[in-house]
Amino acid sequence: MRAFLRCNQILAQHLDGSPPWLLCGLRWYLQCFYYCCPVEPDYRVSMHQHDWFEIALLCKGRLQYRTPGHTAAFNPGDVFFMPPGRQHSWSTVKAPVVIASFQLKLGTLDKTGQALLQALLDRADAGGFHVRRNAAHSRLHQTIWELLHQDPPSPLLAEKLRSLTQLFVQELLELAAPTAALAPLPTPFTICPETVATSKYQQIVDFVHQNISQPIQLEDIASHFHYSVRHVARLFREESGVALGRYIVDQKLRTAQRLLATTDFPVKTIAFDLGYHDVGYFCRLFRTHLMGTPNSYRAQMLAGRTATPYSATNHHSFRGTALPAAKDSPADQRIAHAS
Repeated sequence: MRAFLRCNQILAQHLDGSPPWLLCGLRWYLQCFYYCCPVEPDYRVSMHQHDWFEIALLCKGRLQYRTPGHTAAFNPGDVFFMPPGRQHSWSTVKAPVVIASFQLKLGTLDKTGQALLQALLDRADAGGFHVRRNAAHSRLHQTIWELLHQDPPSPLLAEKLRSLTQLFVQELLELAAPTAALAPLPTPFTICPETVATSKYQQIVDFVHQNISQPIQLEDIASHFHYSVRHVARLFREESGVALGRYIVDQKLRTAQRLLATTDFPVKTIAFDLGYHDVGYFCRLFRTHLMGTPNSYRAQMLAGRTATPYSATNHHSFRGTALPAAKDSPADQRIAHAS
């Protein structure tokens, strides 16, 4: 169990804030990759749904997986997926169980992407969410496991994990999606370094991550880039599909979740480290967006349950830009500054 908890810490450290990638008319964002390790012989997860695309590899043990109309038994090496918005539950058949779970937000970019997503939804509704054993998936996971235990760690670990995750998704699509729904490979093109260097959107993202421990206001970002607040906000929304204030809150709460799950720092310390001088406000913000208090989230993680980020139905991470943008709440407008 300690080994898997350590893996989760490393994965959170290197994959938080991963950039999106384009594949088959869809924009994919890796929201979370973690190991779920229930050891109880009668462990059950009740019927639920979420707004991300989930791909799971059963590494050890046996599971029974259910949707409203179908039941499937999973053995070690089996891969299964569940698109967003679909009801499902599972229970342990043989413990202990180890599940490598990839959670991804996705957005459609064109008709090809819409057709592919619909094909995956239809397959899941028909009970075809079980793609069984696949040698490529097993090899990819074995490589990920070895990288996480490499001593000394690879200096390119984050990039390797992202690349392997993309390959994992590609293998799943070849197995689960109809050939006609897969987009043809795009013609290769070159991005000049000057274009990358002058991407204001990416510079704003980098600025937020570099200053995640500071109180960040839109005025600070606008002043840094010599733009008006309105221009910065419009530029970011056009590129990501979400308000810049909401993105800042998103990233701060992600960091808070990682600290709650992997350290014993008091909630007050974590709040201060993220630029919140009002601990009460930080706790209210956490509860509003994540439907639980910081202490309850930490207890859930310590209990080994599958606490996952952004389960609240009234909040969408920026990782899912095809979803309609929700109206910014007062908390989002206040962003993440000290009260």
